[in-house]
Amino acid sequence: MSGTVADAHRLLREATAALRSVVEHGSDDERLAALRVGEGVGRQLTVLMVDTVAELQRRGAFIERGYKSVNRALVDQLGFEWAEARRHSMAVEQVCPRVALDGATLPALLSATTEAFHAGLATLRHVEVIVKVLASPAASRVSADDLAVVEAELARTAAETTPDRLFRHGTDLITLLDQDGPEPDDRDPQPVDDLQIRPDKDGTGGTITGRYDSALKFATIAALLDAKSKPLDKEDLRTIGQRQADALADVCGFVLEHGDVPHRGGHRPHVNVTIALDDLENRARAAMLEFGGALTAKELRMLACDSGIIPPSWAAAPSCSISAGRPAPFPTPSAKP
Repeated sequence: MSGTVADAHRLLREATAALRSVVEHGSDDERLAALRVGEGVGRQLTVLMVDTVAELQRRGAFIERGYKSVNRALVDQLGFEWAEARRHSMAVEQVCPRVALDGATLPALLSATTEAFHAGLATLRHVEVIVKVLASPAASRVSADDLAVVEAELARTAAETTPDRLFRHGTDLITLLDQDGPEPDDRDPQPVDDLQIRPDKDGTGGTITGRYDSALKFATIAALLDAKSKPLDKEDLRTIGQRQADALADVCGFVLEHGDVPHRGGHRPHVNVTIALDDLENRARAAMLEFGGALTAKELRMLACDSGIIPPSWAAAPSCSISAGRPAPFPTPSAKP
């Protein structure tokens, strides 16, 4: 730490210690005053950080140290979460002077917000909200002059309200200026159905997320899962989410065995499990799934009840694959292992 930075750090520590003395020994009025001072100083330190990041970026300091983005540098250097790093870099883009291609210095994009932020009247969250309002689809249909008026109003209001209320206020202003709304679209909306399957990196399972805009497809899936996820009996203590997860896996297993599923490599799709020969002979205690992830001994033995064994053509260590069609029903709290 250089001499100047070290001196500033020492002064900050002394100021913090003085405020702590007020907290421990002062009156409640003095504690409230200390609270307001601390919040104001925190805002000014945030301004200092944003200005510092902007200067480092202009000088190419992050690139020289191997960082491809400001966000990555802040995550690495300061331990920020990605969202917090993005909030700081967004402020750099909007409320700090810019450098043109010819090296000339250009003013910040949001002049009124820049003034409020550097005066400590607007926080990073306020800046984020103002940027979000001005970048909305409705705002794109408003004239540049009107947007400048909206920005000035939001910057003025920031000191008096919370970010959430500021967002609602800004949205109302944009709506008033965009009374005509978007151009009418006479085309029928096209449903967008999306389903994504992501295996966990540690191989323990995976995540399935999706959305169906098609009401018919959604109703078909919902009806089947609803029928298959009823509690087995009064001792079935699974949550509705657990029952639906088991129902989906069981339905997929049934389709693999009996459904009209396209063949793969000349064979119907099956769940393929790779297991060492020693493990297979030793009561099947461990195995790996084709798409990653390991099986428990109980799950493996259940699959082995309805499977075929495919020895490899060659292997450094003896092993084989179990090709299982529809697995045995997935275990539930009331099912016998």
